[in-house]
Amino acid sequence: MNLEIATKQEAVEWFASHPNERKLLVDFDYEVIGKYEDERSFEQIIETSDFLKHPVVGLIPTYIEDYGYENTVWSEVVFAEVYYLYIDKVLWYFQKRRSSEESLEFYGFSFIERENYFPINEFARAVESAKKEVREFRQLMENESVQWETRTWSNGKRFVYLGESDDCVEVAAPGAMQEVAAVKLSDIYDSTAQVVQSAEGKLYVKATLLDEYLMEIETVEEAKIILEEFEHLWS
Repeated sequence: MNLEIATKQEAVEWFASHPNERKLLVDFDYEVIGKYEDERSFEQIIETSDFLKHPVVGLIPTYIEDYGYENTVWSEVVFAEVYYLYIDKVLWYFQKRRSSEESLEFYGFSFIERENYFPINEFARAVESAKKEVREFRQLMENESVQWETRTWSNGKRFVYLGESDDCVEVAAPGAMQEVAAVKLSDIYDSTAQVVQSAEGKLYVKATLLDEYLMEIETVEEAKIILEEFEHLWS
């Protein structure tokens, strides 16, 4: 979403109809920017600053990031050393922030038309949007070379993403499974696969890449074959 810069008159009128936001802006300017510059009146702030016009959250000051103002309320390590995702509370809105969009573009991940700003009363939706973005990036990375989620294994089965299966989530609840056997790959994901048994006695192969997946199996012998295939997958 390409946001336009508000005119000085538009900024004055918007803050006149949003007194709480005006107070937050002036307080921020006094408490944060006042450490580096002389105290400014509201009129001086408007005259010397730019504000983006957002259809939902209103005006967004463009200069806040220059002062390293970050009040992170949610974060996720999406892909170590490449991609960190944050949700910051900034004055009267939430902002979704990424560690390095340049690195992500290298991996072919586009942010066109993505939601980056949310009203202060929509924290849950902001987190939901962030989690969706996390999932999309991890799918991209995991499926780029081996088509992980669409791959059919020698037993004719596929792995199921934990977050998209209520049954699997319930089975994989903390303490509900006991590990039987495991393998670990020294790849960029530090991937692991293990045979686990639920409290009900069902057997699964649980694979962990950037996300976690389950495949229900019938016997330990079947599981060992899948573990061997998993181990040789990237070799």
